Amino acid sequence: SYTYTIKSGAPTGATINSNARTITFPSTTPAGTYNVVVTATDTNTKQTKDATMKIVINNTSTDINELDVRNNKDVVFNKVTTLSELKTTLNNNNIILKDKNGNIKTNEKLGTNDKIIIGDKTYDVAVMGDVTGDGETQFNDVIKTYRFYRKKLVPNEVELIASDLVVDNNIKFNDVIKIYRMYRKK
Repeated sequence: SYTYTIKSGAPTGATINSNARTITFPSTTPAGTYNVVVTATDTNTKQTKDATMKIVINNTSTDINELDVRNNKDVVFNKVTTLSELKTTLNNNNIILKDKNGNIKTNEKLGTNDKIIIGDKTYDVAVMGDVTGDGETQFNDVIKTYRFYRKKLVPNEVELIASDLVVDNNIKFNDVIKIYRMYRKK
């Protein structure tokens, strides 16, 4: 088990969550490139290791908390579910949404394994609870997550993110239960 702290490079008021998956900058953060150094401390041995993350804030980003960009290519959505909402959140109308086969999507709904193209960057989309990629949490998502848990299917990187609601990089029975509860709340 590790604890994470921001060592340097981030603006005053920046925070990191307990599993080091999200760094939150204050909404007043000016545009620019930030080389943020994060220290991971092993809670048992007290050994530390630093990692540097390059974070680019541009003038079009209005709510960095809505987006969780992982591995510099995966975008995770918890709240934003349509292309219109994404364009509004980023204050950018020049965003292209493609399905997993590379076809421009005609509907607005973001789904796991979709691709978002912003300028010259392409991001894979993971919608938490949407394992099948239809943009909704349905019973099929519960079944597919259960099959991941039972090792009957192997998730790709984006499906792992979408189905790992416990956020421990493993599919466990708790993830299946959480997705089932999301499905039942509809």
